[in-house]
Formats: sequence, structure tokens, C-alpha cells
Amino acid sequence: MKRLWLDDIRPPPPSWTWVKTTRWAISELYTQSYEMVSLDYDLDRAPNDPAKRRDDLGPGDDNGYEVLGFLENKAYNDPTFFIPRVFIHTTNPIAFVSMHLTLRAMKRETGKG
Repeated sequence: MKRLWLDDIRPPPPSWTWVKTTRWAISELYTQSYEMVSLDYDLDRAPNDPAKRRDDLGPGDDNGYEVLGFLENKAYNDPTFFIPRVFIHTTNPIAFVSMHLTLRAMKRETGKG
């Protein structure tokens, strides 16, 4: 069973593929099938440390919601796309609710999940 873990700080449970950026996660999901995906929201939150900040992204551009948006787009536009089981492990309570509601609506409206 392939499992994808998106988090820039916390390591994944054993046997999960660890990706630390939105782009990396989307690349994985674009090229491989995963049965489970776990998403953090707040990624790359070190704006005062240039060694930990990617200059090609603006503040807040790298977050787990972008990956959820990718899954949503695939679910609506590709009838053969299988929505993986998605977990949201962010500690950001507002982002958690927003991501959860988006995921629930996506599954309900596409009938995939």
C-alpha cells in the first residue's frame, strides 16, 4: 500500500513516503497512485531564516490545501481518478476545518469516496 506524507518538519510513520513541499507532493500524485495521503497545512514556515525558506514561493504559497486542490481538480476532471484516503494532520485549526469541508464536498459531489 503506497502512502504519501506531506510535512516539512514532522517525520512520517514507518512505510510512508515523505515529501516536504507542495510541488513534490503533486509531482508524486501526478506520476504514481497512492492509496493514502496525509496532509499538513503550514509548510515552510521559517520566513526569517533564509536557509530554510525557498525564494520562489511567496508567504503562504506552500501549503497542504494546494495538494487538496490538485486532488479535487483530478477528481472532477478525470473519471478514472481514484481519490486516495486523505488524512489532515495539520495543527492549524482553521485550515483543518477548511480542508476537511473541501474534502467532504469533493467526495460527495464526485461520488468518489
